[in-house]
Amino acid sequence: MANFNITVELDWIGEEGSIDEELKEQIATQIISKVCASAIADITTKVDAQITKRVNEAVGVKLNEVIADFLTKPRTVTDKWGDVVDSGRTVVDMLKDACDGYIEQKVDYSGRPTSSYNDGKKRITYITDKLIDEHLKKAVDDAAKRIQERLQDYIKSTMQERLTENISKAIGLEQIVNSMK
Repeated sequence: MANFNITVELDWIGEEGSIDEELKEQIATQIISKVCASAIADITTKVDAQITKRVNEAVGVKLNEVIADFLTKPRTVTDKWGDVVDSGRTVVDMLKDACDGYIEQKVDYSGRPTSSYNDGKKRITYITDKLIDEHLKKAVDDAAKRIQERLQDYIKSTMQERLTENISKAIGLEQIVNSMK
């Protein structure tokens, strides 16, 4: 349901015109104007959404092409003076080499790079050892906690049984029960 607020100005009515005809014409004009404005706003919103969607798709496709070209096109690597250091290598190859260098780099006991040949180990070994140590420590701590809980339960139940036996012997509970029969 639509609500319309209509203001009609009756400045001039011709000799042959009537107030009814003028009102009808003014009302029809204003309704058409408001409906058109609403339709235009709706169409504009839909067109904007379609334009945005198509532009994003086109930009995405073009961006993918540019990135693929950047990563796979052979490059020439130069030093700071412009001398060619390496040529015919892609960015992907360079990234692989950088990752290999990082993983294979010697590190000290705290994971910091070291230049010592005798001390240190490869970063991948350091990371792996650290993860194993963390997981094993957690597993051992959990197992120790469960064992401690079971031992406490066993000690408690054994102590109760022994105390019950000793107390019943001390007070002669068996003789008291037999005499009651």
